[in-house]
Formats: sequence, structure tokens, C-alpha cells
Amino acid sequence: MGRSKEAALELLPTLPEGGTAVIATHGMCGRALTAALVGLTQQQAWLAFRGLSNCHWGSVIEGAHGWRIETWNAGAR
Repeated sequence: MGRSKEAALELLPTLPEGGTAVIATHGMCGRALTAALVGLTQQQAWLAFRGLSNCHWGSVIEGAHGWRIETWNAGAR
């Protein structure tokens, strides 16, 4: 998780205003990275979020007070 968080934090400042980044990863790494961005411990994330299903995603958005989870384990219908 450390490398993915480091890479995400390196990528985010390069985005234009209102830009979007897509980070493709495995479910457990996605859960760990999401938890780190929104300020949850890994134990809290383990208890609160199931792993991402195959070909599913989560969305986090940055707001005035930091990052928040917008969607979790979403998939095509």
C-alpha cells in the first residue's frame, strides 16, 4: 500500500483543475489506498469495506475538507 499511496500522491498534483485520475489495481490494494486517502486505518477499512469485486471500482473525490468516498464496489450493469 505504501507504494500505491506514494504514486497516487505524486500523480494528483499533476492533474489539471477538476481533472480525473484512474488508478488500476487489485481489490485489496484499492481498499487500502482508499482508506489511506480518506483517513481510515487499515483495520477500519477491513471491517467496513469488502474487497472490490472483479472489474469493479471505487471513486474518491477531493473536497474542501479532504477526500471522501463517493462510490464503492460499483460495476457495469
